[in-house]
Amino acid sequence: RGRVRRAPVVCQLLALALGFVPYLSGRDNAVLSGLLLGLRRRDIIARLPAIREFSELGDFFEQPIATYSAGMGTRLAFAVAIQVEPDVLLIDEVLAVGDAEFQEKSGAAMRARTGEGSTIVLVSHDEEQIAGRCDRVLWIEHGKSVLEGSRDQVFAAYRRDQHIPVIAA
Repeated sequence: RGRVRRAPVVCQLLALALGFVPYLSGRDNAVLSGLLLGLRRRDIIARLPAIREFSELGDFFEQPIATYSAGMGTRLAFAVAIQVEPDVLLIDEVLAVGDAEFQEKSGAAMRARTGEGSTIVLVSHDEEQIAGRCDRVLWIEHGKSVLEGSRDQVFAAYRRDQHIPVIAA
């Protein structure tokens, strides 16, 4: 729980199948998502080729998403979120789904977005994923903020608190 105060921005929450209509195709869900996020229809239509390409769904892009695996739904959701170019992208552990190649591709897209001034908030229990994608970390325990700071600072404190041995490689 918390608050973020900022001037009006486009904010996208990326969670598995959030807001997707199962009987609509990937294409139709991409259009609907774009419209719900405030894009004009012609703008989201213009971005459909990039969404299809990034998602790597091929012909499944035209199929109902009820036929998709969780990984396919993630690919579509992430491709839409990146093309909408939100100021703030909230990602709730969604990138753990999918193959390593797509995880790397989505990581590169997130790094590009942050380099362009976007903010990405990643919720995860995966320390490796956090270490590879985040420069600031907030440790939350039982709904309470424990520590916020650099990833090294927060990871060290977490390991001490949890009595996790540090293994030097």
